[in-house]
Amino acid sequence: MERLIGCDSPTLIKAYEKQIKKFESQKITLAEQSTGATKPRQPFEESYRTVCAFLSSPWKLWASEHYEYKKMVLKLAFGGRVPYDRKEGYRTAIPTLLFKVLAGSSGSKRELVEPRRIELLTFALRTRRSPI
Repeated sequence: MERLIGCDSPTLIKAYEKQIKKFESQKITLAEQSTGATKPRQPFEESYRTVCAFLSSPWKLWASEHYEYKKMVLKLAFGGRVPYDRKEGYRTAIPTLLFKVLAGSSGSKRELVEPRRIELLTFALRTRRSPI
């Protein structure tokens, strides 16, 4: 603004004014875009139903005709782009946190109780004691 006030050349004044108008229109456009970005695209209930449908059977969403559902399956299933090598083809994709959590809760490797019977262990402890 100081340059505009101190400027005597009419062509420079017009160039500055044109640039100021351009910045003001960009500011308005960005403000409009930012207000629309905070609104969800779908209601929560619809999104929740879709995610539950995905968890119950991802293939149903993938086989549907909706392109948005197929895109959502890819986003929910893979952590990013599926790696591709020209010589070897597609590589193993990185699973998302959702699948890592589901795989960890399967309980196949971790067990809460040892596979041996607890009664046998406690009986062995009782028989080892010496009478006092």
